[in-house]
Amino acid sequence: MDLLQPCVNCGITIRERIRRHVLSSLPPDMTVLLSEWLTFELSSHSHVCGACYDNLSRCLATNSRERQLGHINICYGCGKSVTRARRHEIVEGSPLASLVSLWHHHVRAANFLCHGCYMRANREVSRRNITDSNRFDALEDHQTDQNIQIPIPPPLPPPLPPQLPPPLAPHLHLGQGQDVSSIALPNYRRCANTSRRCIFDGCQQSAGHLVPTLIKSALLFHNKLYVPRCARICENHLHSNEWELLLENSSLTNTFTALEIENLLDSKNVENVIDFENIDLMPNHVCHHWTGRTTQEFIELHNSIPIQSVVPKNSKSALAMLLIKYRTGDSDARISSFFRIAKSTLQYKMNLVRNCLTDHFVPLHLGVSHISHQEIVARNTTIPEKLFGNPHSDASDGP
Repeated sequence: MDLLQPCVNCGITIRERIRRHVLSSLPPDMTVLLSEWLTFELSSHSHVCGACYDNLSRCLATNSRERQLGHINICYGCGKSVTRARRHEIVEGSPLASLVSLWHHHVRAANFLCHGCYMRANREVSRRNITDSNRFDALEDHQTDQNIQIPIPPPLPPPLPPQLPPPLAPHLHLGQGQDVSSIALPNYRRCANTSRRCIFDGCQQSAGHLVPTLIKSALLFHNKLYVPRCARICENHLHSNEWELLLENSSLTNTFTALEIENLLDSKNVENVIDFENIDLMPNHVCHHWTGRTTQEFIELHNSIPIQSVVPKNSKSALAMLLIKYRTGDSDARISSFFRIAKSTLQYKMNLVRNCLTDHFVPLHLGVSHISHQEIVARNTTIPEKLFGNPHSDASDGP
């Protein structure tokens, strides 16, 4: 059970692969510094992770007393890392923040909840609200039964005149003849919200597929094009990966309902993370949309070059960075934000992969250096043999 204890400083769940140190084995000056960082009494059986231990050693060496966390993106509920998982921020002062503050006795170092803990906390908040409402109703019934004299409240003041609705903001204007329930967003467009036909104009195929969430997020992030929940797509357009043609649809509009705007904002908050390290689990149309290759072609390219000797860690993601750069032509800043790495790190990894392809892939597949002399001769004499190799052919068939 010791392997599942949290780090008393950063809150990460210490599993078997994470270094840990028992507080009883720490030097006295390190224990004193850790006590200054925390507000509760430390137990000698508690643990700190290896990253927090290194921060403690560094602070003692530099004579710094400021609290340092070994891990930042941690779920406050279960202690798991949410760096590449769906997470929700804890808003200070909300009922959710008041509830999760009761889960642990230590100072809250993390400001996020994983999706599972977030749903569990929301259910608990809803249950408490219902319980408080029932308790208040029971108290009112009890006061009525006891005939408690309640003072008569003073008369209410006269009602105020109704307030006029505030003017619309200049960037949220209503078009001529437009319904009040819809709003025009000049910088965003959306497809038709219908499930009867394909979202591509003029398509008569049976539209029985939903647009994948990753494709929706990519269109919204790169092209500011919103695809509604009810929109459907046919089999051919789903696998053709011609999403740039969708931007030329004549049926696109910039009017949104309140529900569509809420869904658009929720889509913005959802983190769009594609795990290229587990690319064998990725659908072919998603892989082809980003890299221009199917899943099997990507794996064959990765295995045909010694890329792991050049990029030992996350070599598939490094290869995907260069292929996405070649296919989309996006800037390095946008691609680095997509992979959540620094721009300089992206450029460094792409240079390594580009040099690896130049040294090991290009000589085997481009040019004539990989073709033998016999193969070149055989290919060059194919047409003459077809024309002159048959002695029974008509002379008029010649050049």
